[in-house]
Amino acid sequence: MNIAIIHLYPFPIGMAATNRILAYSKGMIANGANVKVFCLNPYYKKGLYNIEQNGIYDGVPYEYFTNQYRSNNSIKHKFQFV
Repeated sequence: MNIAIIHLYPFPIGMAATNRILAYSKGMIANGANVKVFCLNPYYKKGLYNIEQNGIYDGVPYEYFTNQYRSNNSIKHKFQFV
């Protein structure tokens, strides 16, 4: 079984939703599923900045659709999100 998780939260280190995604993903992987986490949106906050475009964290593969750099200019940021 192939499972894709698509979300807007920071990954692999972030908020409570990130912890739930990790926990569910690890459980599904332990039960034989192929899981990959896709992050839609770059997330920048001091201490939570992840410069890796893709990788494996705690056995869970992840990939960002966009760059990890978020512009401070609101117009550029909206363009980056699209």
